[in-house]
Amino acid sequence: MSYSYSLLDNEAHANAGGNNSLFEDFAVTLVDSDGDTANNTLSVQIVDDVPTAVNDVNLATASENNLVLNGNVISNDAQGADGAVVTAANLTGTYGSLVLNANGTYTYTLAPLDPQFVALPGGSTGSEVFTYTLTDADGDVSTATLTLAIKNDDDGVTITNLTPKGEGGDAIVYEDDLLANRGLNESAGSDTSKDSTTVTGSLNISAPDGVQTLSVGGISLVSGGESTAEHRDSVGQHPDHHRLRCGDRVGELQLQLAGQRSARQCRRQQQPV
Repeated sequence: MSYSYSLLDNEAHANAGGNNSLFEDFAVTLVDSDGDTANNTLSVQIVDDVPTAVNDVNLATASENNLVLNGNVISNDAQGADGAVVTAANLTGTYGSLVLNANGTYTYTLAPLDPQFVALPGGSTGSEVFTYTLTDADGDVSTATLTLAIKNDDDGVTITNLTPKGEGGDAIVYEDDLLANRGLNESAGSDTSKDSTTVTGSLNISAPDGVQTLSVGGISLVSGGESTAEHRDSVGQHPDHHRLRCGDRVGELQLQLAGQRSARQCRRQQQPV
């Protein structure tokens, strides 16, 4: 007497861990012609299948110009016969955050203003490593890691919103608007209808990798990544504005650097001066 047994579906094993088995038993009874009997059992051992999570690496790189990475950690995993899901989670990394879904899909979002990312010099790289758990229907688990590449792009610096002298320059003032009270033995300008001899304007600086030094007319506003200008908190003054005056008896230039007190924190922002 021969037999054949075919496993048609997975079984719900009682204990997780992948090292347990269960048996499907078939009673065998034999009775002969004069009533003698024998009983035995045909037992088939069903060994549990387990998931296997495999480490993942996203081939793309997160940077200021590519803030979001997407993928699926299950794609290269073996879920096993029992089926498996990922433990969903919202995770905070060193340079950004990861949203991990039960079906294995994920979205990583870089935080370019995060202090850890800001601390990366331009052109430098880093990495994020997240651990995830794959669990099958009867509780067997397997863990693996997701590794993401991070790069702080080496961005250039620009100074804009200025007009060349050949095109008229950035501001114009007239001596004929000068007042007599500007100094001892000084005479007033010839214009009888005085306009202000003070003009205002702004220029834009962009240093996505952080401002290290900044000077205007030879006067330092930022040195070593920190503002060198006088900080004022008096009534009516913006607490994050810095003022510096330089000049001679002919004219005076007043500079106002608008932005954070630490120039290292001015990343990804275009600052008016």
